[in-house]
Amino acid sequence: DKDCYQKILRNCTTNGIHNFSLLPYATWNKNEEINFSNSVGGGGKVSEDGRTIIAGESIDNVLKGDRATFIKMDVEGAELKSLIGAENTIKNYKPRLAISIYHKPSDIYEIPQLLMEYRPDYRFYIRHYTSYIWETVLYAI
Repeated sequence: DKDCYQKILRNCTTNGIHNFSLLPYATWNKNEEINFSNSVGGGGKVSEDGRTIIAGESIDNVLKGDRATFIKMDVEGAELKSLIGAENTIKNYKPRLAISIYHKPSDIYEIPQLLMEYRPDYRFYIRHYTSYIWETVLYAI
């Protein structure tokens, strides 16, 4: 959302980080407006009843055929749709991936299945970063 965008921009420039591009989009499977629900404490997620409208954009559209070497996603349940929007980038360049797979119960099998369809040569690793299911990440290399 606009507040988070401004906060990230301010924090990066304040800390001397200048070699980056910050885009005002949510990663998504296509170019469309998305309902977004803000949570207290700075969290948020895509939600049909969300009151904030944000711009969604696919990684493929943003990169326009440029190479990606690493994609990291923790996008609060929008990982599968975001990976669908990165299909050509993944197929053409096989970037290393670090994808959160704990937001939805089906993520743990749907996301690897999708990635195997795109690139059967990926090797997968899963790591938990807490003693619970939260913060479970799928690595594809």
